[in-house]
Amino acid sequence: MTRTAATLGTLAAFATGCTTFATVRSAEVRPGFQGVVQAAGTPGPVGDVAGWFWGLDCTGPCNHPVGGADVNAAYGWRPRTGRPFTIGGGVNGLIYPYVEGYVELAKIGRVPLGAGGRFGLPGIDQHWSEHALYARADVPLSPTVRLLYNPGLVWHMGSSPNNQTKGSFRGIVHGAGLEFDQGRLSIIPSAGWVFGRAEHGSGSLHVGPESHGFGWIALGVDMHRPRRR
Repeated sequence: MTRTAATLGTLAAFATGCTTFATVRSAEVRPGFQGVVQAAGTPGPVGDVAGWFWGLDCTGPCNHPVGGADVNAAYGWRPRTGRPFTIGGGVNGLIYPYVEGYVELAKIGRVPLGAGGRFGLPGIDQHWSEHALYARADVPLSPTVRLLYNPGLVWHMGSSPNNQTKGSFRGIVHGAGLEFDQGRLSIIPSAGWVFGRAEHGSGSLHVGPESHGFGWIALGVDMHRPRRR
């Protein structure tokens, strides 16, 4: 079994939930196709109100850990004039599709900086979606290792098919990780913290708002063109 196959197998086994909260990636835009697979999980519970959104038909108590996978495909451009950018899309939590755009805004010395966002799309038989705004920064530690920092905002919102149950989760996310560059493949272990506010209701019953903070850990595989040295 190759290293890539073994890593992807580990990710598939880990991805048994509904959301990842954040995807830590490099701030530098590489031209051409890029594919990212990430599995993430919260070591501890996320709060009873927030857990309701990612439980399988959870009616309570819902204060449980959450896990999930993110699959993303994008294409990057580095034009001769203008800023490098990527356009792509994917599926978060295996059930929340999205489109995504990112722009590399500046480079301070050897440190690239950028910002982007995701716009969630309703899935098949899904009336819930997830959106995000985020920033990225890299600190090169060696020719093949970078320290990554990705702060951002995440929103999860929607309603039941009959529009009787509605709710939202809004969170501030801080994520950091290490990118181990192997040419056409990068391995990115990461960890972070979310502080969120969740509420939901149906008819006269309203639950929340509840504010809760929790950590998350993740492992990602990034497939891309080799970086120019």
